[in-house]
Amino acid sequence: MLRTDYFEPAGIWAVNVAFLVATGSVIAWCAQRISFGSALVAGMVIVGGSTLYFLPYDSQIDSLYVLFSFGFVAAAIRMVLRPPIESWRLWGLRLALYATWFGAVTSKEVAVIVPGVAAALVLAVSPRVDRTVWSRLLRVMAPFATASLVFLMVYVTTNPPAGSDPNHTARPGIDKLADVRDMLFWGVGLRAPGSQRPNWESHFGGKVTLLAGLILLLSVAALALVWREIGVRRIALAIATSLGVGLIVGMLGSVPYHAFPLVVLYSVGVLVTLSRAVRQITNRLPRVGALASIALIGVGLLQLGLARSIYADAVSRGPQAAFLASSTELFAGADGMGQVRDSTNPLLIFEDCLGQASDPLHFYARAASGTQLVVVDLRSARPAVTVAVDAALSTGRPVFIAACTGTANPWYRVTQLTSVAEIP
Repeated sequence: MLRTDYFEPAGIWAVNVAFLVATGSVIAWCAQRISFGSALVAGMVIVGGSTLYFLPYDSQIDSLYVLFSFGFVAAAIRMVLRPPIESWRLWGLRLALYATWFGAVTSKEVAVIVPGVAAALVLAVSPRVDRTVWSRLLRVMAPFATASLVFLMVYVTTNPPAGSDPNHTARPGIDKLADVRDMLFWGVGLRAPGSQRPNWESHFGGKVTLLAGLILLLSVAALALVWREIGVRRIALAIATSLGVGLIVGMLGSVPYHAFPLVVLYSVGVLVTLSRAVRQITNRLPRVGALASIALIGVGLLQLGLARSIYADAVSRGPQAAFLASSTELFAGADGMGQVRDSTNPLLIFEDCLGQASDPLHFYARAASGTQLVVVDLRSARPAVTVAVDAALSTGRPVFIAACTGTANPWYRVTQLTSVAEIP
């Protein structure tokens, strides 16, 4: 949609930063009379904390559904608790609900849970929960809950039990409970205990853990101070919503950036609890309240500095750093795919040594014609490669092979074959 790909890392950075800042800003809708320090810390939980697993060289517009979901929640709260009298405003809210639900679900299928999240937040925001609120809530949410259920049933039944990527599956089961646990830890910025994905968690270092633990400790302390003001009902709804989202997302996906909706929910909780705690302290002890606000601003600045270092580290040591380097090499390198691109009806033999090939003939070579044979290892696939190369050469087709070098500089060596004997 935004014409960004792996060969435009600066554009991808800009898209991701803009997306994270936008998402971190709209959480201000969720609380009244917020303090600046609380807003800074809560916003940086999203903008800074999510860089722990948001790869800055992989466009994360995939999570655009979170912004659509915010719009749906805002419209649902207004529709249930403060329905307008004017018919044109009422129809405008209905249109907003349908548009944001459709935008969320088509951005990411897991957004089918947004009616449930919206219902929980409506009940949390409502000053009281009586028969009128329940009646309006059921009437507003019924069509969207039904549509989400139908969408989910179709999605689960039409997708295979497991695809080529074990981190994405449409078949939930008891064996995915460990992934649910991981989601809950990643949602508060902590490394998941016993996680089997160290490559994805390379940025959860000591400083990150210490700062994430500090924010969690501050939030728990603030909640202990203001829990009566917030109310048991709201606290229970917040916990139930987070657990529900973690359960559903963890059953369908299991890499850290899938926990992004949990990060947003956690950030809202941080904003509400810290803001109310600062206000309560300021009312009792104004000087202490001022010091608390300054301390929160300091924590927010620490988050910002840490986020910057994580962004830089992710490029050089992240799980897709090798893929970015090899992709640039194959696309624009002096010995890359240019010769394949300039040929007519070539055969490309591609050794996928990084395990992340994505249609190399068209993705890297951008060839207008030709065929390809992608193999994981040239040695084990030599019989099939020999047959394919011999058949292509016998008809006069140009044959190229992209073989792994076993090193990082370069990752691949692309050569044109004139005989079967030249196969590495």
